[in-house]
Amino acid sequence: MAPTWKALYAAERVKSAVRDHADQVVSLSSSSPTSKAKVVSLGNSGVGKTSIIYHQRYGNDLNSAHNATIGASFVTCEADIGGESIQLQIWDTAGQERFRCMVPMYMRNAAAALIVYDITSRKSFNDVEKWIKGLLITIDIE
Repeated sequence: MAPTWKALYAAERVKSAVRDHADQVVSLSSSSPTSKAKVVSLGNSGVGKTSIIYHQRYGNDLNSAHNATIGASFVTCEADIGGESIQLQIWDTAGQERFRCMVPMYMRNAAAALIVYDITSRKSFNDVEKWIKGLLITIDIE
C-alpha cells in the first residue's frame, strides 16, 4: 500500500522542522565539542520502540522482551553525525492510548522523532499517519 499524499506531505513537514531545529542544537559546555539532541520515539504499544532504543544504547538483541513502557523513559548515548559527536537523549514513550495525551509534553524541544511500526501489524502501519498528525500539531503549537 503506497503512502497517501497527506502522509508524504506530513513527512516533508517533519523533515523540514527537524532540519530547522538541528541548527538550534545546544552545546553541552563551551570547552566540549559535543552537542546534545533530544529524540522521541512514537508508535503504537508493542511495536518495538523500547527494543530499538535498548539495542542502540546497549547493543541488546532486538528480539528481547520488554515490559510495556509506562509514561516515558529515556536513555543517553553518543552518536557520530556528520563527523560531529552528538549526545542523544532518546525518549521512549508509551504507545497505549491512555498515554497519548502526554506526547506533546515529551516532544517539547525535540530535534527529531522516530515513528515506529510493527511490520506484522497493519493497524500499527495505518496508525503512523495519526502519529505524524499528532507530531505536526505539536510542532505547530511551539
